[in-house]
Amino acid sequence: MGGKQARQEIASSLAGSAALQGAALSLASSLLPGGSSLEKALVGKGGGGLKSIPRAFLGEARQEGLEEGSGQWVGNRAVGRIDPKQSPWEGVGSAAGQGAYLGGVLGAGFRALGNTAEREEQRRLAAEIRARDAGNDLAKA
Repeated sequence: MGGKQARQEIASSLAGSAALQGAALSLASSLLPGGSSLEKALVGKGGGGLKSIPRAFLGEARQEGLEEGSGQWVGNRAVGRIDPKQSPWEGVGSAAGQGAYLGGVLGAGFRALGNTAEREEQRRLAAEIRARDAGNDLAKA
């Protein structure tokens, strides 16, 4: 096996290991309270009214910050096994900060949109019930 092929195999092995570690950390962070607010909002579940918006922001910010920061750290550690000058902490803070910001904004935004859609559905159902009841009242007369 030549040197180039050996480097490629080592890099591939390290990348695979880093991906598995990152996936495990991502799964763990999604299990934290509020960590799946965005997913719930996207499928129309979760409810909770206006109070749910800050909770969605905080839950998604925490989950995405941990996920992005830990992903950067795992990747840096893999690179560090080849390049000893690579700090495992390089870029971790900015990755975590960007993940937290975007996760929070998206989580709160989708939760707010979900709340609006839920209110519209409740209004529509109430109008249908009123119309049905009004029809029943006319039929009885």
